[in-house]
Amino acid sequence: MIPATDLATVLDWSAERGTTVTLIGDHRQLQPVGPAGLFAHFHAARPGPELTENLRQQTALGRECAAFLRDGNPEEALYLLADAGQLVVATGQVHAERILIEAWAERASRTTSVAERVRSVAIESDRNDQVESLNDLARAEARSRGWVTGPDVAFRAKGAVVQYAVGDQIVITKNINRRTRPTLANGTRGVVTGLDDDGVSITYWDGHGQHEDRITAGQAVRNARHGYAMTTHKLQGQTLDSLVIDVGPDRDLSSAYVAFTRHREDVLAVVNVADIVEGPELERLMLATASTRRDAVIATAARAIASRGFSNSETAHETLGRSFDHVPISVSAQTLA
Repeated sequence: MIPATDLATVLDWSAERGTTVTLIGDHRQLQPVGPAGLFAHFHAARPGPELTENLRQQTALGRECAAFLRDGNPEEALYLLADAGQLVVATGQVHAERILIEAWAERASRTTSVAERVRSVAIESDRNDQVESLNDLARAEARSRGWVTGPDVAFRAKGAVVQYAVGDQIVITKNINRRTRPTLANGTRGVVTGLDDDGVSITYWDGHGQHEDRITAGQAVRNARHGYAMTTHKLQGQTLDSLVIDVGPDRDLSSAYVAFTRHREDVLAVVNVADIVEGPELERLMLATASTRRDAVIATAARAIASRGFSNSETAHETLGRSFDHVPISVSAQTLA
């Protein structure tokens, strides 16, 4: 996920001091925003050790699905999930959102603590507008179940308005750097524990345990959002027990590969037929049997995902028509399943 510009800074610093840089990652996953693509080229030019055992997915089905997507075969992956009841085709936007929210809430209700609910279950979409919509719907569901309590408090900054209440799930969307306290990193997920006009008190959990923190009113708008549903980029570095996925119309192989490999135990994918086909074909499938509609939607969605391929930003070398054969560095690269 490191942008090429930042990697260049690291490599320059390392070269001046005679140290070694070890790159660890998976070039099939999503690329960072901005100049990217160097890891894949370095891995191809200077192959390193690779992990061959999938340590995240705890079920044979999950591991098989991940392997199909890693190898660029989304059709087999989607059919595998559908046959196991872990992919459903919705007949419209409202239907799709209802399935997503009900599936998330049912899984969240099985958790035994707030920490487990926040850390182990989520909704994923690759569309920011859909994430906003799903967050609103999930928040309403959470309030109806008593997970969110008390009045909403509105925070405003630069024309934007966000409302939080006690119990709200929250995710940090941009690093919050402080002089006297640890940085709250992009992607940190937590729960709102208190509010006043000046800011939001939160609790979050990481490998070192539970932490109490506070963000200002401005940070609550600029650096955070509701955290029930998240984009693929936000979830890329995380692992959950259960994930509910909005497949959407614009997936490529990298996005699908990441989305379907963030869970340990359980995944449910929802495909809205209207996201996949339109016009006469949509009308035909709406009149078809459920099994015919399912097979047609899966085949069409899989072809679109495969045609977009894995994300791979063009490098300066490619733009100039130069090869990487002369790159005078040795790179040890790992591909993480």
